[in-house]
Amino acid sequence: MLKKITTNLLNQLQSAISNLDEQTYSQEIDILGNSSIGQHCRHILSFYECLIDAKHSGFVNYDQRKRLLKIENSPVVANMFIETLKEKLEKVEFSNPITLEGQYGNTSDLNCFKVKSSLERELIANIEHSVHHMAIVRIALRYLKPNFKLDDSFGIASSTIRYQDSQQSEQ
Repeated sequence: MLKKITTNLLNQLQSAISNLDEQTYSQEIDILGNSSIGQHCRHILSFYECLIDAKHSGFVNYDQRKRLLKIENSPVVANMFIETLKEKLEKVEFSNPITLEGQYGNTSDLNCFKVKSSLERELIANIEHSVHHMAIVRIALRYLKPNFKLDDSFGIASSTIRYQDSQQSEQ
């Protein structure tokens, strides 16, 4: 089920960026702290790549993710990368335990952590993380291209969609 949800999110992202030119995709947007749609897409995808790589190492550290600039500068490259991620995702068994590592703050050894987790738990976190960044992409697209057509659920949490549906059914 979680793989299907992830694939659906990645398909939504693919669909959206397939219709963007490189200039729009990589344009820095002042209301987003000068980040671009491409940077948010690369950020989403690099988290999934970290997680998928964790199946071999037994640990995941999102702070040490690869920052592939080609993904943030080209929607074509990003879409090819998404295809590769979806293929890899299908092969991962998500029940395995892993260790989540990270660091808070700017000092070298202070605030480091290691906690037990699982690939499945981390996939859930990545799903939520994706929706969050897709919401930012949605804002960026509304700002740059007000008439751009997105899937109605793009960047909206499933709990929000269920709540909105329940409110409409009560009216």
